[in-house]
Amino acid sequence: MKIILLQYDYYRRSGLSTLDLILIGVLALIIIAALRQKSPIKKVLSHWHHRFTSTPFSPQEFYDKVEANLKAKELDKLSVYRLTYSEGGFLSPQRIYLRIQYKELIYDVCAAPYAKEFFVSWWLGEADNPTYNFLIAIPFIGKLFEKRAKTFFEMDTEVMFKEAVTLCVKETINQLTETKGARKLTEDDWKEYQRSY
Repeated sequence: MKIILLQYDYYRRSGLSTLDLILIGVLALIIIAALRQKSPIKKVLSHWHHRFTSTPFSPQEFYDKVEANLKAKELDKLSVYRLTYSEGGFLSPQRIYLRIQYKELIYDVCAAPYAKEFFVSWWLGEADNPTYNFLIAIPFIGKLFEKRAKTFFEMDTEVMFKEAVTLCVKETINQLTETKGARKLTEDDWKEYQRSY
């Protein structure tokens, strides 16, 4: 407590008022919250979804199984966690998604009921990095942070990541629908939507 009082006394003598200190504290909290926030998808690369006429499994069961299948593959540098997105505006209900991230690539996977039906979807995209965007916007210094061209190996590992995640989602749906006696998906059901977003 004595250290805090000494620091407060130092700032008071430096000409900063209590209001200034409060504003600086609030600004610091806003910056910390912004840096800790999970990056949204900046650019959608592809999308896939499938509608089920009944509910073959719960979202929780689906996410747990996808995570288990990913873990069994022992993929390096993979980050898997759940996050929520609003269904609509600020006060709308929240939907849980499973995020699977490898470097800048993100899969946001959703399993959810829709009316009397159910759907599974994923969105593949590139992560937005506010810190990086800030750094490259700084005159002169920003040039130091510009991205270089990807190597063949980096591009190969990104392709392997995409194939591994798509295969895990596919395996999970097939495993869960088989145990519940639902129809297995055909190859036509697995075609991605190739259009710009």
